[in-house]
Amino acid sequence: MKITGLNNIEKQLKKISENVKKQVEGPVRFDEMFNTTFMNENTDFGNINDFFENSPFEMKSQLDLENINERELDDYVAANTKFKLWSEMKQAAGVIYVKNKLNK
Repeated sequence: MKITGLNNIEKQLKKISENVKKQVEGPVRFDEMFNTTFMNENTDFGNINDFFENSPFEMKSQLDLENINERELDDYVAANTKFKLWSEMKQAAGVIYVKNKLNK
């Protein structure tokens, strides 16, 4: 028995994969990933800027974020969000961001 149509399916899957990659690759702005809907549903703040402005951290640049003590950031996240860790919050925001991009 010969199965036909596999080449067509393979081409369609490749095209879908390329479209997904175009939708989600490249840098993402914080206010896009941590949009107001995400912040309102998951934190005590309406946007990511308020989240950091009310934190004990000085956030003036990307470097400031990179140099934050992760344990202290996790404590702040646990106290002010539905998440226990910053990494969990980022992952959840990322998943929602990708889903939203793919549904456009």
